[in-house]
Amino acid sequence: MGPFHYGTDIAHIIGTPVKAVSWGKVKTTDYGTLSGNCVYINHFYIFQTRYLHLNSILVKPGQKVNFKTQIGTVGNTGRSTGPHLHFETRYKGAAFNPEYMIDFENGKLISDTLIITKETFNYARSGNSSSSTPSSSDAVYYKVRSGDTLSGIAKKYRTNVNSIKRLNGLKSDFIREGQRIRVL
Repeated sequence: MGPFHYGTDIAHIIGTPVKAVSWGKVKTTDYGTLSGNCVYINHFYIFQTRYLHLNSILVKPGQKVNFKTQIGTVGNTGRSTGPHLHFETRYKGAAFNPEYMIDFENGKLISDTLIITKETFNYARSGNSSSSTPSSSDAVYYKVRSGDTLSGIAKKYRTNVNSIKRLNGLKSDFIREGQRIRVL
């Protein structure tokens, strides 16, 4: 079994814009062997978001950002199994599941208020995301859009239809808009 995997992986095509989720100030930008190009943003001095595996970084440390600021683009840098954004949330340095805060299916905040309890930090019991539990690899997921086909998705991620079907337990090539499927 691989290292514990905090955060959520969001599959996208290389170059897709990545925006900050809230007002804040860029703490650091860096390149790491595992994380690739990354940006850390402090929000209100106690909350932090982290954006990893970026293709490009468009902000500088100390820069103020808001929820419309493009901070970079989706990439495949560092130890990555395919093009995606690895997104983490932390409260006073402790990681918590970002799916308590963001509805990734619909791309919206769940609430403008997050109530912090000890359960907020319990990844094993959160049950909100397959990427929030320990994993033997960095799984990458894709949200199906109108007009997508398995073969088109497979081509984007340099894999094949049979592999995607096997990862998702699919018996046919049928997929529906809004469905979240594992691609890598």
